[in-house]
This record gives sequence, C-alpha cells and structure tokens, in this order.
Amino acid sequence: MRTPLPSLFLRNVTQNWEEKGEEWLKNLPVLVQKVTQQWNLDEIVPFKNLSYNFVARAIRLPDHLKVILKIGADPAEIEAEALSLKFYNGKGCARLFSHDVQKGAFLMEE
Repeated sequence: MRTPLPSLFLRNVTQNWEEKGEEWLKNLPVLVQKVTQQWNLDEIVPFKNLSYNFVARAIRLPDHLKVILKIGADPAEIEAEALSLKFYNGKGCARLFSHDVQKGAFLMEE
C-alpha cells in the first residue's frame, strides 16, 4: 500500500486485538495484494477515516465497476457482515459481490 494508514486505525486495531492485531497489521499489505489479485482490482484507495477495518474504494477489472473492499482483523465479524449483505442482496444496502472467509475480506458495490 502506498498510502500510510491513519494512526487512530493502527491504535484501535492494536488495542482491540493486541498481538493478533499487530500481526494482522503487519500482514495487511500482503493481504490487500492477495485480494487485489484474487478479485482483479485496481486503483485501491483506502478511506481516510479508517477505524477498525481496512476499507477502500477500488475498480474491478475488466468491467471497471466501482467497488468497496473491506478487510477485517476479525474474520468472523467480517463473515457475519458479508452474510448479511448476501441475505439482503442489495435491498436497502449494498450488494455483495464476493467474500473470502479465510482472508476476512469482502467486496461490495459502491
């Protein structure tokens, strides 16, 4: 990632998840790279006001669709959110395009 992560985000993650959070932050650039390749994303731009999860705007190729990428230190929490988005299928919320339980990540419409 080219953009430095906000200090509040770094502090929240390490205070909330302690050693697990520190390890997750250390691995976050590689994780972002993996899901970028997995979902064929480009122009990853993190939100400036990150708090507990990594959230970024991106472009999905080859259709150039604007999407939101979300990755969390707590995969179970991210999975629950992804399943909720899947259940509602765009009715009153964003549509879920993809999710990866093991990586604690999902991709939804912008």
